[in-house]
Formats: sequence, structure tokens, C-alpha cells
Amino acid sequence: MNSINRSNITFVAFLVLTGFVLSCNTPSSTSGEKLSKSLTALSQSNWRLFSLNGQKVNVTDGTSIPTLAFDPQNMQVSGNSGCNSFTGGFTNEKEKITLSNLAGTRMMCPDMKMETAFLSTIANVNNYSVYEGRLVLNDASGKQLMSFDPLAK
Repeated sequence: MNSINRSNITFVAFLVLTGFVLSCNTPSSTSGEKLSKSLTALSQSNWRLFSLNGQKVNVTDGTSIPTLAFDPQNMQVSGNSGCNSFTGGFTNEKEKITLSNLAGTRMMCPDMKMETAFLSTIANVNNYSVYEGRLVLNDASGKQLMSFDPLAK
């Protein structure tokens, strides 16, 4: 009986110690989890521009409606700005986002107004939210600059 008791106590102590060690290595519900949820919201879809500077986007001149796609594993953003494709990096902390090192192709299209407006506006993006499935990009003051609807991946 003494041998069985000692074995049981040793086994229970081992389980308690293992549980303690594992709990020390398990991430808590902190900013890392929030960042992950935040990145999941960004990367859940490719995005198609719905509005730009308060105006619903309507393209009839043969150019494309701008798109965005976020790759959280590589912290890359890519898309189409109306005429040209672009790619770059992004940083994300909670709902704050910074797009950086954007580079793109340099084709000329019949009408470059959408392209010019999109690229000049996206340079001012500071934060975002995803509300009812729509991605909203804002400037530092919280003013909505552009919104996007999801596209199937």
C-alpha cells in the first residue's frame, strides 16, 4: 500500500508540475491574440473598393475597380489601383495599420483619375475596422477614407 501511495503521489505531483509548466508557455489573451484576430479580419478576404473619400466608386471608363489583399504571414499587401498592380509591406498593431514601400507597375490607362485618387488616398491610411463584413480604412483623425467589400479568395 505504501508503494502504491508513493506512486500515486509521484504521479499526481508530475501532473501538477506538467500543468504548471504548460500554463507558463501558453499565450494569454493579450495583444498577441488581438493582433491575430485583427490580422484574421484583414486577411479573411480580398477586398474590392466600394467608396473613396465618401463617394461610391463607379468605374465606366474601362479601368478596374481597385482591390486590396493582405498576406499576414509575410506582412505584405498587394492589389490593383485601378490601372496598375501594386505590392508593399504593412505593419499592424490592433486596428492601426501602416502601409509601406508600395511599388507598382507603370502602365498608362485611358483615364488615370481613379488610380491617382486611390494612390494618394491610401498613402494617408492610419487605422481600419471591419464592420458587417466591410473593411473601412481611416486617416489618423478617424475620418473614413475608403471602404472595401469582400471578394471571394
